[in-house]
Amino acid sequence: MEPIIVTTKQDLIDVVNEAVKSAMGDLDASNQNPKIEDNSKLIFGISGLASFLGVSTVTAQKIKNEQCFPIYQRGRTIVFKPDEVLSGLKRKKSIIKKI
Repeated sequence: MEPIIVTTKQDLIDVVNEAVKSAMGDLDASNQNPKIEDNSKLIFGISGLASFLGVSTVTAQKIKNEQCFPIYQRGRTIVFKPDEVLSGLKRKKSIIKKI
C-alpha cells in the first residue's frame, strides 16, 4: 500500500508548476523550429512572400507548396527567412537545369 502524503494546497500548486515548467523546457529544447529573433529580416505571410519575389499571391502559394525552403509559423501567420527562400529557389533552379 502506498503511503499517504499530506501537503498544503500551495505546496501542491508549486509542485505542479515546477513539473509544467520542466516539461515545457523539454518541449522548447526539442522544438524543430528555431527561434526567430529579428523581425526586420523576416517575410510574413503569402502576400509578403509574393511582394518579396515579385509574383502574384497565387504563384507565391504554389512556390511555398513546393517546399523548397523552410516555413516557420507564429500563431496563424507563416514566416519565411529571405536568405532561405532565395537559396531554396536557387537549388530548385539548379535541379531543373540538370534534368
